Amino acid sequence: EVALRNPMDMAGQMQAMLEVQRGGAAGRSTVNTRSILFIVSGAFPRLREIVIKRRKKTQIGFGAEVDDATESAWQKEVTTADFVEFGLEAEFVGRLPVRVACEELGAADLQRIMSDSEGSVLRQYERSFQAYGIEAIFRDEALEMIAARAAAEGTGARGLLTVCERLLREFKFSLPGTGVKELIVDAALIERPEERLAELCVGAQQRETLVLRETAAEFFARLGSGAGLDLQCESALLDALVKMAVERGLPMRELCTSVFGDYEFGLRLLKTTDPVILRFEALAAPDKFLSDLVVRGYRDRPTHESSPGSPS
Repeated sequence: EVALRNPMDMAGQMQAMLEVQRGGAAGRSTVNTRSILFIVSGAFPRLREIVIKRRKKTQIGFGAEVDDATESAWQKEVTTADFVEFGLEAEFVGRLPVRVACEELGAADLQRIMSDSEGSVLRQYERSFQAYGIEAIFRDEALEMIAARAAAEGTGARGLLTVCERLLREFKFSLPGTGVKELIVDAALIERPEERLAELCVGAQQRETLVLRETAAEFFARLGSGAGLDLQCESALLDALVKMAVERGLPMRELCTSVFGDYEFGLRLLKTTDPVILRFEALAAPDKFLSDLVVRGYRDRPTHESSPGSPS
């Protein structure tokens, strides 16, 4: 029977005092450990050197056995004295009668953990990217390389998270919002993650630019159609609008409406079958550009035949 409250602990004393003030005696909470199995685990990075040092003291002379420093050799000879020298209390070590040494995980073991274990780190990354509409696909060769690097970390399965975070952290922060829908994790990405990220970002930027240009062109085509004109837009103007939309973080249609909203009525004053070209200058002074178009249209309009009764 083990008491759950330490009588020498200040928090335990205050809790007992409150119970007495409420009108009752201080209770004594206990737990029976008869049917409880305590399993303690940990990593002991300096224990190997302690065991080998102790063994070398008994292997002096020509008849001494050659020391085998393999993992399986020294782990089988760990004693209580070795744990105490490592830094554990003798009373604590004495309460752990059964001691089992686990073999270090190899690359193949780590790859199986990634592929088959519950709560695999791969599933975690797949869900993280899916939250942003990105499908992450891990190739087999990439899993082998990740497992090999994790094994070199020497921290067991925790090395998988260390390696994956080192490789994919920038992808998690940079790709959301770029329009990238698929991330292929292959050998090329493992070897050169910065280059792959740059390629994806450049490709996403090019796709965004193309979509913005198409949206602007569609806006002006609809604007000209409403006025019965063949309204065309200069490429330099489209480029400037794309740059402005990206810098201001505005939707293209909203930007075009704010700048050229008055053109919907002004263009109806033009009566021509020739294409009307919106040039780069229209962005700096849209009202003046439209006024000049209208004035030029009336000036260039053909002279009609004289009306009846007019002097010949």
